[in-house]
Amino acid sequence: MRTSQFGETSLTVSELCLGTSTFARYANQQESFAILDAFRAAGGNLIQTSGQCPGASLGDGLLGWPEEFLGRWMRARSVPRSELIIGTRIAVAKPVVGGVKAYQQAMLDCVHDSLRRMGLAHLDLLLVEWTSDLLPLEESMACLDALVRRGVVRHVVAAHFPVEHLAQACGARPTALDGVQLDYSLVYRARYEMDAAPLCREHGLGFIARSPLAGGYLVSTPPPRIGSFRCRTYDDPAAAQAAGRGWSTLSAVATAHCGSPAQIALAWVLGQPRVDAVLISARDVLQLRELIGATGLTLSSEDRHRLEAATEPSGDGAGRSRDEISERVRFGETGRLGHGALVKGQV
Repeated sequence: MRTSQFGETSLTVSELCLGTSTFARYANQQESFAILDAFRAAGGNLIQTSGQCPGASLGDGLLGWPEEFLGRWMRARSVPRSELIIGTRIAVAKPVVGGVKAYQQAMLDCVHDSLRRMGLAHLDLLLVEWTSDLLPLEESMACLDALVRRGVVRHVVAAHFPVEHLAQACGARPTALDGVQLDYSLVYRARYEMDAAPLCREHGLGFIARSPLAGGYLVSTPPPRIGSFRCRTYDDPAAAQAAGRGWSTLSAVATAHCGSPAQIALAWVLGQPRVDAVLISARDVLQLRELIGATGLTLSSEDRHRLEAATEPSGDGAGRSRDEISERVRFGETGRLGHGALVKGQV
């Protein structure tokens, strides 16, 4: 597995980032350990989990058990802390009373809880999911900067910030922002390529691509159900149409490379410029090995052109991530945030 520098930080990260959202949900502790073993054996060092913050659950932390499993695995395997880059994704609800000090304390408590569950002294990355509670951003960035100055967090990553707020966060003083995470796949391209990539270049931010398989739409047709590469409680017609138009091309390229459609879709993202890492998750070692296989595939310029032309989005919201199209799903208006967050965050 290749590695690269994360933005302008001193971190060297593997091209795949292992998400832990399947831990305790589809994989028990023993199975989770096996997934972590296989990922590390393949050269992976970047792992992302999710924290549990009062009033703002992301749905994929499952009461902190994925963090518990990760910490237990590190201790059981005696993994040197310096060999792993560990990040936790959080969404913090702003306290009703107490102002900035209470907000900063809420962030600190959330981070400390994650560190306690994993048995760590610091997080390499704190991924902060966008919510309106982050407004005004100047206050939030100051709170995050305080976490960095305390030494409990090394770097902050903005996860799915709207472009106007991402630009505002980049310009805030002080700012601890060193990276960006967005949905990015063959069917979700515009939000990163048109909006975020220029900001990443200008400010030297690292980029972690999320949902490279578009929640399962780039795995098979029809998309797989729960237990495979897809576990969605909602549908995205725009993604379904784009994937449907490109399915024959995706399958043909996969056949030519003796690979699977999932591997080709992932290889396309891995080969894009300024992508430092791609977030994946797996329910078992077999599924993980299939995804790792994408790191050994090299798509030709002709392959890439064919895939991009075949999946070119059309209509309203073309090429935008489902976060922009289905904002209500992200924060639980469906009443079933957990499964939706799982797929949106990983696959």
